[in-house]
Amino acid sequence: HKIGAVPTESIVEVGRSDLVDGRSEERTAEKTTRVLERARGGVLFVDEIYNLLPSNGRSGSQDHGPAALKVLAENLTTGDPLIVLAGYSIDLQRIVSSDIGFKNNFLFRIEMPDPTPFELARMVSSKLGQKGYVLGEGLTARYISDAIESMGEDWRADRNGRVADDLVHAVKMELKKKSTSGNDLGTLSPAMSSRMPILTPDEVTITVEDFQNAFRNGL
Repeated sequence: HKIGAVPTESIVEVGRSDLVDGRSEERTAEKTTRVLERARGGVLFVDEIYNLLPSNGRSGSQDHGPAALKVLAENLTTGDPLIVLAGYSIDLQRIVSSDIGFKNNFLFRIEMPDPTPFELARMVSSKLGQKGYVLGEGLTARYISDAIESMGEDWRADRNGRVADDLVHAVKMELKKKSTSGNDLGTLSPAMSSRMPILTPDEVTITVEDFQNAFRNGL
């Protein structure tokens, strides 16, 4: 926006589920078109675009990702919205070099190095903080970094930045499980339970044990 590439500061971030309708290619095309319309005037950021490629793990009759790719490719020449594709380098190369229509339509390719364990740990800390959680005593960015590093380089490379998102989700599930097991709401009347605070200090403070359980069971 500041350099005049787009008229507004709007950024719409989407993934496979925002573009694909499992019922048909036609519905997928319509869904993707609606996303494009919503992003007009700004930037459409398509994350993990490799999930739109055909996969052996999905039924052929429901694998309509290529239909979404086709609609995105057809819109590239308009420049509105400005489309940014994100994903693994090798998968992006498959998409860009395919005959779907992406070839020669991207001005820039930016390849960023994989985040280090400490950078991933800072992402985890930041994301948890944004959601209102607090790191308890001993649970530092360095502690989280050491845990991530212990999984090995290949494990991190396979997941890249998803390590942070997966770990945040695992921690949230661990706290939810702990909260559920510690509160017997069945003994309370609806009126009493409705007046209870949504979160207690124990439910927003992440202990080292919480993190260890999340890391062991959720990844």
